[in-house]
Amino acid sequence: MAIDHCSKLFRPPIKMLSELDIIYRILNSAPQGRLPRLSIRQVILLREHEEKKARMKANALAFKAPAAYGSPFVNCKF
Repeated sequence: MAIDHCSKLFRPPIKMLSELDIIYRILNSAPQGRLPRLSIRQVILLREHEEKKARMKANALAFKAPAAYGSPFVNCKF
């Protein structure tokens, strides 16, 4: 029986799950209305991630107006 060495070259890469991926899988697999059991570390990581996403969204919303209406310094009188 011959070993096909080429098949190893075309094997799809194994995706490593991040800690956040694992947390979101736990959250999505929990029955509706029940809180999943997360470790303290997972809760802190999730909260930090959600806060970071909220800050990024707030910053993006804050910078939409100047981009749409031009520079805020155009009509500025010093």
